[in-house]
Amino acid sequence: MAANNYSASIPATAAMAHPGAAAENQDAGELLQGNPRTLVDLTNAVRETEHRRRLKANHPPSLTTVTSDELARSVLRQHAVASELAASEYAAGGGAGVPFWAQAMQNTLNDIKNDQTNMKNDLNDIKVALGEMQQRERNDRARRRNGSKPAFSEDMLLILRKERAGWGQPLPGGYGQVPAGNPPAASTMCPVAPTAPCFPQTVQQCMGLTDDQIGNLSVWFNDDFGIVAADTVADRRAKFMDFIAH
Repeated sequence: MAANNYSASIPATAAMAHPGAAAENQDAGELLQGNPRTLVDLTNAVRETEHRRRLKANHPPSLTTVTSDELARSVLRQHAVASELAASEYAAGGGAGVPFWAQAMQNTLNDIKNDQTNMKNDLNDIKVALGEMQQRERNDRARRRNGSKPAFSEDMLLILRKERAGWGQPLPGGYGQVPAGNPPAASTMCPVAPTAPCFPQTVQQCMGLTDDQIGNLSVWFNDDFGIVAADTVADRRAKFMDFIAH
């Protein structure tokens, strides 16, 4: 059915019972389902209602020619015609559907919802950034202590905590494996041997790390330590040592 046609038939109002009123009948006719909606239909419905209202008002109760029910039926029919016309006159695109004002309100609500979602995401990002900053500050104190250890020292290194959320990716050359399951939360202390990724406990142990061990540490910390594909294992050890000691 076309969008501008009546969705249901609206029958004519029943004729008034009083002979005098019936003689002046101005009832609007039946509107069939599928017929085009027009403003003339509403004008006729209003004319019928106003005619019955005048007849009722111009006679005393004892001589009334229009009953309350007969007037109410005209009012009800007028509202039915008006509702049909409003569905097409104020709908999006001029046809049956969501009215412009309702669509505009929905769009505004959607914008507010999107703004709230964006704000929530921004707050989460800020929370993550603040958490990472807090862990960096805590780790920096450990780094300063680690940086004071002489080369090949057997003094115990201070273990760093995870600063960045999530797992990292293997280093160039495929060194390091991403563990199954969820990564530990930021602020988690890096495991030491025998638990991977085995944070080295001394400077001397740092100098003996393999490519795979450095890669596993990189994945755990979610930090590539500045390592590039051309680096030798000695370069990678030095960059990891720089990460934990400066």
